This record gives sequence, C-alpha cells and structure tokens, in this order.
Amino acid sequence: MEESPINFKRISIVMPVKNGAKYLRRALDSLKIQNYPNLEILACVGPSIDNTKEIFKEYGIPIAYEDDNNAADALINGYRLATGEILGLLPHDDEILPGALHKVNLAFQDHNIEWVYSATNSINTDGSIHSRLGNETNVTLEMMVERNLIPTISSFFKKETYLRVGGIRKAFPYPTDYELWLKMLAVGTRPHKIKDDLAIFHVTGLNGSMDTIETTITAPEVKQLRDIYFKKLSLGAKIRVGARRYRARLKPLLKKYPIADRFLRRLHKIVR
Repeated sequence: MEESPINFKRISIVMPVKNGAKYLRRALDSLKIQNYPNLEILACVGPSIDNTKEIFKEYGIPIAYEDDNNAADALINGYRLATGEILGLLPHDDEILPGALHKVNLAFQDHNIEWVYSATNSINTDGSIHSRLGNETNVTLEMMVERNLIPTISSFFKKETYLRVGGIRKAFPYPTDYELWLKMLAVGTRPHKIKDDLAIFHVTGLNGSMDTIETTITAPEVKQLRDIYFKKLSLGAKIRVGARRYRARLKPLLKKYPIADRFLRRLHKIVR
C-alpha cells in the first residue's frame, strides 16, 4: 500500500521589523534554507532609518504592512493579512532551525492538533547559551497563569484557532504572545510539543529579551493578564496557585518557621 503524499500546508510567518538591518539577513536566510514549498513571509515594517526595506527587496519579499505604531499593531495586521492555514512569528534577530517548517507541517497532518511548540535555546551574542526555554510538557492554564512557559518563536498555530479565540489585542501591546497562549488554553486548546528544537532566540536587546520583559515595560500588563485568567481556573487550581504564590512571598519567613512551610506543602498535595 502506497503512502499518501504529504500535504504541504501553507505556513505564514509574520516578521515585525523596525531598524532590523543588522540581523535581518540571518533571519531571512534561516527561512530560505527551509526549502519549504508553501511558505508565505509577511514583512511588517515600522518606520526605519536603516536599509531594512532594501534587504526585504533583495530577498524578493514585498512589504505586507507598514505602521507607525508598535509591534502589536504589526502582528495584528500581519496575522490578518496572512493567507496560510498555519501561523508563526519570526523577530528579525532570531532564526528558525533547518528543517523546522517540515517538522511543523508533519505535526499538523494530525487534524486534532491546533498548536505546536518546541523548547528553544536562548543564545548570547558571544554564542554561549543564556537559558533553555520551553522545557515543560503538558502545559495547562494553571501552569501558564504563573509564568509564560512557551517560547513565541518556536510556536505555530492554526489561523482558524487564532480567529476563534479573538486573536491578539492592542489592549496588551507587549505580552501579545502570553495573552494569546492564555486565551487558547482557556478554551481548551492544548499545545503539542515537538521533540526537536524549531528555533533559536538571540539575546540582542532588540527583540524584547525574556530577561527584562516582565520586570520593566510589561510587568503591569503581565500581572493584569494573570489576574484575569486566574479567575478562570477551577477552585482546586486556584488554591494550588494561591498556595505557591503565598509560599513564594513568605519564603524568608518559612525558612525560619518550617512547620508553616510543611503545612503549605501538605495543603498543596491535598488539592492536587
């Protein structure tokens, strides 16, 4: 019996870029070597004083959208204009690993899968590994309410699913990915983890490094999102999350009073 041919689903990659000339060729080369036959690249360019536009032209990629606003506006319009069944995001200073899009397409041959991701290395400018992101499996809303566990650049999802949950909003212009993950988890969409790494996150200071994203600009928005989606948890999940948050705040005190620490740990086990 012959195997049915692979259906190369159309994959749309949105690239929000502003003054990205320094690293843009690396990102575009990482897409070029995919040799994926049904790829759409949407260049969403902010006002740039370098040769960002010329580089896209050099690679034969038209500018899909120009804006004077923020990255959230670029993403909203990029996803709106995308014609692919599968959506992804590539910042101009990161890269997709060889063969990644074929692995993504293979995963989506299972019609029950709506969202995939992989773990990702975060790399310093000297080439050393800064951190490892996305190690968790079987991610739930309860887990995500406490911390963003899924790397944006190694995440791909169906446009149908994106539209069903209402997409991303300008109300949260910085943690756009975090809000989208919370929305999808809240309606029961679970992410499927691909074993092989799909991308590399480069810590350049230009792409909203995960080191600073929750401690400076986006901290109020992240807290607001966590509060909103905490309310959507079951009673048991609320108690577990609350107990972990309480332990974290009282950590210095709990070291001094281990009985209280043991009580909180036991409470967590009871409601698990």
